[in-house]
Amino acid sequence: MRIAIIAVAVVAAGWVHAGQAQEIEQCRDAYDKERWADALMMCKPLAEKGDAEAQYHLGWMYSNGQGVMQDYKATARLWGLAAKQSYPDAQSFLALMYLSGRGVPQDYDEAARLLELAAKQGFPDAQFNLGAMFDAGQGVPLDYAKAHMWLNVAATNGRHYAASNRETVASKMTREQLADAQERARKCLASNYLLCD
Repeated sequence: MRIAIIAVAVVAAGWVHAGQAQEIEQCRDAYDKERWADALMMCKPLAEKGDAEAQYHLGWMYSNGQGVMQDYKATARLWGLAAKQSYPDAQSFLALMYLSGRGVPQDYDEAARLLELAAKQGFPDAQFNLGAMFDAGQGVPLDYAKAHMWLNVAATNGRHYAASNRETVASKMTREQLADAQERARKCLASNYLLCD
């Protein structure tokens, strides 16, 4: 009897999960098609239940005033919730809010922390922006080797504009530093972003 109860619970959990997947698909679809009233109706309840993707989409709606009043603090709150769940898109865009001080106090250290989290999940925009921060010494120590590494990784991951920034950084480096940075990029990519220091 006990085995049957567990099997029923597992099947029921599968139905709930499938239902949630369908709901987030509807939220995403409404958002992508710019049907803001539908997106709000579908995404907001999911965001309130803690769905990171719904929080991310709803955050964009508040950021751009799409179907809701523009509210950067609401954007930061929603992206912060999604970022805590390791949603790299939210981490990366929340970091940009900390860089600019929009909706949150300007905080380069927090921006760098969030960008590193997203970069190590393979998010190319975060990799690019983290490289730029190391090049400028913003929120992190000035480090051309790390700047070059992250820009190289971002370029490898399809952010072609990162290549020109990488070459600008390379012009500030010695041959030895450049060789070190290239080896770091190889290790970073080969380790699936686990060895990116």
